[in-house]
Amino acid sequence: MVLAAASFCAQHRKIRDRKQGWLAWCITSGVFDFPNASNTCVLKIKAFTKSTFYATPQKPLWRTLRNISIAIIVLAWISLIAATIAIIVVHPRCKSPPAISWWQKSVVYRVYIRSFQDSDNDGVGDLKGVTSRLEYLKDLGVETISLSPFYEHDQSENEFSVLNHTMIDSHYGTMADFQELVKEIHNHDMRLVVDFIPGTTSKQHMWFTESASSSDQANNYRNYYVWKDGIDVPTNWSILEFWMDNDVDGFFVRNSAYLFVDDDLRNEEPLTNPPTNNPVSHPYYLGLTLQQWTLPYLYSHHSMLIADIRGSTEQSLAYYGRFGRDGVDISLNYGLIPVTVDCNGACVKKHLDSWLTNIPSGQWQTWMVGTEDTSRVMSRTNSSLARALTMLTMFMPGTPVTYYGDEIGMTDVMHTPPNAWSMDQPMRSTMQWSNTTGGGFASNCSSNCSPWIPVNPNYDLTNVEFQEEDPDSDLAFFKNLISARQNPTVLHGDFLYVVTNDNLLSFRREFDGLTNYLVAINFGSGKVKQDFRPSESVTEALVEAVTSSTGSLQLGDTADLSGIELDPLEGVVLSWDYQIKQY
Repeated sequence: MVLAAASFCAQHRKIRDRKQGWLAWCITSGVFDFPNASNTCVLKIKAFTKSTFYATPQKPLWRTLRNISIAIIVLAWISLIAATIAIIVVHPRCKSPPAISWWQKSVVYRVYIRSFQDSDNDGVGDLKGVTSRLEYLKDLGVETISLSPFYEHDQSENEFSVLNHTMIDSHYGTMADFQELVKEIHNHDMRLVVDFIPGTTSKQHMWFTESASSSDQANNYRNYYVWKDGIDVPTNWSILEFWMDNDVDGFFVRNSAYLFVDDDLRNEEPLTNPPTNNPVSHPYYLGLTLQQWTLPYLYSHHSMLIADIRGSTEQSLAYYGRFGRDGVDISLNYGLIPVTVDCNGACVKKHLDSWLTNIPSGQWQTWMVGTEDTSRVMSRTNSSLARALTMLTMFMPGTPVTYYGDEIGMTDVMHTPPNAWSMDQPMRSTMQWSNTTGGGFASNCSSNCSPWIPVNPNYDLTNVEFQEEDPDSDLAFFKNLISARQNPTVLHGDFLYVVTNDNLLSFRREFDGLTNYLVAINFGSGKVKQDFRPSESVTEALVEAVTSSTGSLQLGDTADLSGIELDPLEGVVLSWDYQIKQY
C-alpha cells in the first residue's frame, strides 16, 4: 500500500508540474491571456497597425516571394500568347470567298417573248407581257432574264432577218415598252440580257439596200458589208453601245460559231464533209476573238457576254478566248441536252467531265437542260430524270440557264412546223399560267383567243396557278433548288466526286467554315444504298432537296448518312455543319 501511494503521488506531481509549466508559458508568451481561475488559455488578437501593414511587404522575404509570383504570372501569359500565335500561323487558314460577278451568282431564265405573255390579245407575246410577270420571276428566285430577239424584222420565217438592230418590232411593243421593262427589272433587283445578232440582216435592211445601191466611195453604207464578186462574206458591226446606253446588262451573241472572216477574202474550197462551225475546218480562218466587243466598253459597264456555240465541247470552250479577257464570259454548255433515260451514272459523269476537265483555268461554267431550239427536257426524258438533271444544273459549279416553262414541267406541243428554222417549233408553245382559256397566255382573253402557236392541251394541270398550291409540284421543287443554291458553299465551294459508278453519281460542295453539301443521284434501274459519311464525326445530315415525294427521304428530314437509300432516278441534296478537320 505504501508503494502504491508513493507511485500515485509521483504521477500527480508530474501532472501538476506540466500544467504549471503550460500556464506559465501562456502568461509569458504574450499570445494568450490567462483571464480567470479556470486555468484556460485564451488567444489574444493583436491589432495590425498601419505601419505594420506598410512595413511588412518591404521585408526582403516578402519582396522576393512577390517578385517570384509576378514573374511566374508574366511568363505564363507570354507562353500562352506565343502558343496562340504559333497555332494561328501553323494551322491552315480558312479561305475567303472569292469575289464573283452578278451573272455568276444568279440563275438565268430564258424567255421566248413571242410565247410568254400576250398583253394586248393579238396572239403574240410582247414586252409588256414580260413586265407583267416580273413578280412571278422574282418569287421564283430568278435574278437574270435573257430575252429572245425582239428587233424589227421582215416577218419571214424567223427573227434573224433583222431590218433594224436598234428598233423594237411592232409585234413586241415600242421602245417605251422596252425602257419600262428595263426599269422594272432593275427595280426588282434583277438583270437583263438581250440577244445580239451580229452576223445576219434581212435583204430589206436599210444598211443592205443602201450599201447595194452604189459602189461610190462617198456611199457611207458601202463598207457596212464586204462586196466581192463570187464571194459572199458579210462583215460584222457593233450595235452594243446603243443597248448598253439603254441600260441592258449583257448580250447573248447568237450563232457565234458562224462569225468567220478572212482578211484577204480568199475563197475556200468546198468541204468534203457537211459544213461545220469548227474553226479548224476553215483553212483561212484566223481565229475568232470577241475582243473588239469585250474591251473596253463592256467591262466599263460590267456587262456580260454569252456565246452560242452548237458544236463539240472543244469548240465551245475555244470561245472563252486565249488570254482570259479576249473571249466571252460564258459559252453555253449543251452537254446535258443529249442525256436520256438510257444514260446511267457513268454516262452522265462522262458528259459532266467533258466540260469540267477541259474548261480553261479561271473560266466560268454553265449548265442547262432546255433551249428554244431543242425538245423540252420533259418530252425527251421523263419527270424523274428531268428533276434529277435540273438538280445537277443547280448544284454543279457554274451558272444555271433555264428555259421558260421547264420549271412547271411543260412539254412539246403536238405541232409540225414547216421547217427546222421557222418560229413555230414544238418547244416554243405558249406559257401555261392557269387553267383558263388558252392557259392564261392572253391577259384578257374571255372566249376565243388565237395564239400564234397551238396551246398545249395539258395546261389544265400543268400550269403555274395549280402548281403554286402543291408543295410536291415541279414548281415547288424548282423554287427550293434555287433557294438552296444561294448558299455561299454552292456559289464558291470546291467540287469533288464522292461515289461514281454505273448507278450512282454523287459529289460534295465544300467551303471552309461553311455548310457542306452532298448531291447524290441514282441513274441506275434499281434501288441503291450507300454510306456517305464524310468522317466519323459526321453521321447525320439535313435533307435540303429531294426529287421524289414517295422515297424514303423527304424534305426537312434528318438522314442517317451511313445508309442512304435511293430509288431509280431519285436524287437528294443533303447538308451538314462544317466540321474542323483534325490534323
